Order: sequence, then C-alpha cells, then structure tokens
Amino acid sequence: MTVVTKLFAIDTPKSATEGLQEKFSTLFPSIPLMLATIIAFAICFGFLFFFLYRPVRKMIAKRQQFIQKNIDDAISYKQESLDKLNLANDNLKNSHKQSDMIINNAKIKAEKVIDRYTKKAKDDARRLIEETNLDIQAQQREFDKNSKKYITEVAVELANKILKREISKSTQQEIIDEFLKDNSPIEDI
Repeated sequence: MTVVTKLFAIDTPKSATEGLQEKFSTLFPSIPLMLATIIAFAICFGFLFFFLYRPVRKMIAKRQQFIQKNIDDAISYKQESLDKLNLANDNLKNSHKQSDMIINNAKIKAEKVIDRYTKKAKDDARRLIEETNLDIQAQQREFDKNSKKYITEVAVELANKILKREISKSTQQEIIDEFLKDNSPIEDI
C-alpha cells in the first residue's frame, strides 16, 4: 500500500494549472517522435500489405475462382443431368408408344390368324359335312340296292314256297334284273 501511495504522490501535479499544462503538452508529441511513429507505421503497413494482405487476397481470389468453378460445374452437371433425364423420359415415352404399337400389331395379327383358322375350320367342317353327305348318299344307294336284292330274293323264296313250284333260273334272273333296274324308292315297293 505504501508503494501505491508513493506512486500516486509522484504523479499528482502540484497545482491544477500545472497539471493541465502538462496534460496539454503531452497531448501534442514532438515532431521527431511523430516522424518516427509515421515511418514505423508505414514500414508496418508495407510489411503487412506485402506479406499478409497480398497473399491473403491471392488466396481469397483463388478460393473464389475454385468456388465459382465448382458452382459453374455444378450448374453444367445439373443441366446435363436434366438433358439426360429429358432424353430418358423421351426414350421411355417412345418405348411405351412402340410397345403399344407392337401390342396392337400383335392383336391385329392374332385376329387375322383367328379369322384364318376359323375360316379354315369352317371350310374343313363344310367339306367334312359334304363328304359325309356324299358318303351317306352312297351308303343309302348301296343299302337301297342291297335291300332291293334282298327283298327280291326273299320274295322269290316266298313265292316258291307259296307256289311250291320252282321257277326257272332264267325267269328268276329276269325278274331280279327288272326289279333292280326300277329306280323307284324302296318305300314305293
């Protein structure tokens, strides 16, 4: 505590005007001191400008160029990806159109094949029916022919039994031939 009071006592001016004068005199420094301060400030400013400010400014400019390049690349990549997306969407639309066309063509071809096979089946059925009808008619004629022959033979036998006499072979053959030449249906006989 005594040291503080001694220092305080040393710094205190003797009178108020002296203290005020001393303060004003210290307020304006001396010219050599002021020149030395300005020179030191200029040297510090030059040193800081050349060794700190310029490299930092160059680094900041490089960093800005790097960031701007990345931004430009990102924009170009985005545009490129949008172009590719649009191209992919166009390709997808085209593939959908092509698939629809393929499906429609397949349906048309399937309908043509169905029509062709249906027509062929109808023609085959008609041909089979005609062949069957012809076969039935041939069998009917054969049946009529055989039935006439059978009826004639049965009639001859019955007549032989009834008359109890025998007809000559030539007479019998004439009767049979005459009956067979007759084209009237069996129902009429």
